[in-house]
Amino acid sequence: MKKILTVDSWSGFGGGQRVAFDLSSGLISKHTFLHMAPAGPFLDLYQQKGMSVQVIRATQFIGIVWEIRKAIREQVPDAIHAHGTRAAAWVRIALMTLKQKPKMIYTVHGFHLPHRSPVTRFILLRLESFLHRWTDVLVCLSPKDREVILKLRLIDANKIEIISNGVDMAYWESGVAHETTSRFPLESDYVIGVVSRLHPPKDLETVLRAFAQLCASHTQSCALLIVGDGQLRNNLENLAKELGIDQQTYFVGDQQDVRPFLYRCNTVVISTKWEGQCLVVLEAAACKKPVVISNFDGVEEVVRTNQTGLVFPIGSIDQLRECLQQLIDAPDLATSLGNAAHTFIKEQFSLETTCRAYDALYQCND
Repeated sequence: MKKILTVDSWSGFGGGQRVAFDLSSGLISKHTFLHMAPAGPFLDLYQQKGMSVQVIRATQFIGIVWEIRKAIREQVPDAIHAHGTRAAAWVRIALMTLKQKPKMIYTVHGFHLPHRSPVTRFILLRLESFLHRWTDVLVCLSPKDREVILKLRLIDANKIEIISNGVDMAYWESGVAHETTSRFPLESDYVIGVVSRLHPPKDLETVLRAFAQLCASHTQSCALLIVGDGQLRNNLENLAKELGIDQQTYFVGDQQDVRPFLYRCNTVVISTKWEGQCLVVLEAAACKKPVVISNFDGVEEVVRTNQTGLVFPIGSIDQLRECLQQLIDAPDLATSLGNAAHTFIKEQFSLETTCRAYDALYQCND
């Protein structure tokens, strides 16, 4: 049994945070975990599972690094597992000043640095290359991320492992998932769901505009259910009013348990401009929901076009609307896509497989 210090830069309801929690939960019988992150709802879930947590209280970079350094010296973990670029930067700078260095594992939950502005991108990529001296294993979620990182020459290829996200099928298929709630529109004929942080890369404006077109041309009562929160919420709510769809659009904010919401949806939309490995696709598939997803780099790893979901060009309002219209008009197709997605995800993205891969990393002393 190893002592693992996991570090995250956020404790909200994000995909990376769900993956980190599911992984620790899945391996709790094999290892001892201490989770460090700023205060947030996911910390409560760790404690409910019986895992130790330590709140990062500092808000400035140097203070955060100092807290992590102190925790490493006091806890003496066998390995540190940093989730995300920011957390990995904190940890590796802390390790620079320590003589005894535990194994450092860094999972990239989507490699976003190439999408920054040119100057910012140049600086951050040079910093990332430097900090990889203190990275023992870099985990990419997909071959696409590995390809990008190698092309940028940020780290030696022999330090990279590819471990896909996994979903706990029992969790998503449980009876709780089928419970109803008064917070979404049961009276609507067709419910389109979005589960996402409300920030620019997710491109929710395209979803709202496509939904407005759909409502204008369709006789069925449709609803758009948006689960999640973020910096653009006010802007998106105002846009819904401008488009005249505010009465059919429901912003329900962050939800600790999104299963009832996903089960109420007829289809799920992912309109992201870029992504690591979209966890919402896996979760929707676990609920047998057809997905309509943008064609970001790597989408083919989680969706088989016209077999497990429909794909539209990034930012294309018209083609997103057409995909939604196609599913509304052909319920048999929607059912077929959802069932095929469920089978595909169950075979290719099981949580058990993900846990075994990380367990091997934790156990290895190299």
